[in-house]
Amino acid sequence: MACGGCGRRTSIKETHLMQSCAAYGAAASFLRLNDVGVVLHGPRSCAYLMDSSRSKAVLEMYDEGLYGTAPARNLRCSGMDDAASIFGGTADLERCIRETAAEGYGDIAVITTCMPGIIGDDCLAVIERMSVEYSDVRFHYVPADGDIAGDYTDGFIMAATCIAGMVDTSIPRGKGGVNLIGSTFFDLHTPAQRDDLRRVLALFGLHEHARFVDEGPSDLIRRYNEAEFDMAINDTMATREMVDVLRGATGRSPELPPLPTGIREYAEWLRAVGRLTGRPEAAEEEISRAEGSYRGFVESHRARFAGKRVMIFTRLNMNIDWLIDLLDDLGAEVPRIAFGRSSRKRGAAPVTRYPDRITAEYDDEGFNDDLASIRPDIVITDYPRGDEASWRHARIGKVGMGVAPVLRYAEYLEDLMRLPMAEGWRELG
Repeated sequence: MACGGCGRRTSIKETHLMQSCAAYGAAASFLRLNDVGVVLHGPRSCAYLMDSSRSKAVLEMYDEGLYGTAPARNLRCSGMDDAASIFGGTADLERCIRETAAEGYGDIAVITTCMPGIIGDDCLAVIERMSVEYSDVRFHYVPADGDIAGDYTDGFIMAATCIAGMVDTSIPRGKGGVNLIGSTFFDLHTPAQRDDLRRVLALFGLHEHARFVDEGPSDLIRRYNEAEFDMAINDTMATREMVDVLRGATGRSPELPPLPTGIREYAEWLRAVGRLTGRPEAAEEEISRAEGSYRGFVESHRARFAGKRVMIFTRLNMNIDWLIDLLDDLGAEVPRIAFGRSSRKRGAAPVTRYPDRITAEYDDEGFNDDLASIRPDIVITDYPRGDEASWRHARIGKVGMGVAPVLRYAEYLEDLMRLPMAEGWRELG
């Protein structure tokens, strides 16, 4: 039946560039649960684009053995065509649900694209009828209606609200398990990052229990309450919304601080976890080890960064204090740290300890002026423009937990600054 996500209707008026649609966000959320059949009500072209986009993002991680299983192929499509756009597509939806139920799925998520939303297909009536006929199947309805309900993140949160309803709240809280909460787990999407998290949690007698929501079975979501602690993967707007969704469904809130990046956050996080678990000595030992590694790296690499002019321009609403700290410690000059307009909502404030150093609502005009006046040695950005050949640039994105990934990122910047501004192969075409 319809879940709490159905009421989420976010206007896309008064926003700027909208990325992928809400239907894709909802599908991406449910497709992470490999034993849930996902029925996309709409044209096959939508299903193809969503499936191919998702495959590019996750298949490589399966190849690396990150999940220990084979990827699921659990996306189904009602295949609406031109005739359905005129006469309605509920018959297509019913057929697709029957076929999906016949495959043995115990949970089926129904997600709508633009076409059924625009023509007014009564999808809920179909689901209600199917839920009587297939009484052993749990149905989850997400009326994303393509981009009518908003963008990718809006749809993802709608689906996450449904998924949170799967948690069995009658299960008592267990001991030692840690739930991770986030809309993306790219910070842990390498075996090295995964293993480092396991190592650090083990220092405090903890282990990872479930991820809300990442690749895996829905049973872990149902047993979410077995964990002792909850922890957000980061402190972005999307993850805070995920935390709110779980709080409303389960009454639980994160006891552990968000996953830390950089030496300062890492030390604070370790001490907080040490106090919570009664193991402060383990925290101080790990801090001593991490600080020694960090100081040694900074001392040996500072000469290569001292005096270098660095610009930072990001459109992602994420905490980059680790990057500011790193560049400051290495002696780089950082005259511009800028956040672009949020692609979802105006006025989304950056999460930072350095609000006085941040330029918010930054735009292309300001960027071009700064390129000319600052003449940076490197620009760190997640914003593709097409003219990058005229200035040296580095990507900014997910890094990982603790200190080691930050030091690897510094080496990446160092290598890029050794390269010539113009690459010969580009000039030769």
